[in-house]
Amino acid sequence: MYSIVFEDESKFNGGEFYDSKWNEMPSKLIKEWKYMFCDYMIVFSGYEEYNHIVEKIGFFGHTKNTKVLLMARKNLQVDAFVIDLETKQLYKKDCMIGKEYNNKSTTASKKGILGIPHYEIRKRVLNAS
Repeated sequence: MYSIVFEDESKFNGGEFYDSKWNEMPSKLIKEWKYMFCDYMIVFSGYEEYNHIVEKIGFFGHTKNTKVLLMARKNLQVDAFVIDLETKQLYKKDCMIGKEYNNKSTTASKKGILGIPHYEIRKRVLNAS
């Protein structure tokens, strides 16, 4: 689902939508965050903070993952990407800090190495065997 490269060049690989392991990540400054989704990869670097949320809905004793929200903060602005898991579409929304998710602030952000904030959406190249 995602991989992190820290300031000291060590790495962390996240889990899946049902268990992202975000809260198990070491408390180190993030240098680069790569998030894989279908045939795409979103790469973030240079932001002050990073966060993500997996949105779930529950009905009759079952839960279903519906969206993933990826957030990267620079100053008071948040670059937020929403991945709709049902339609498999990705869209970007800009918002102010404190209004990232349903006009509310989020918790569990991870600190990054502030530089020139940059994101890139790449088509993934899958290895052919």
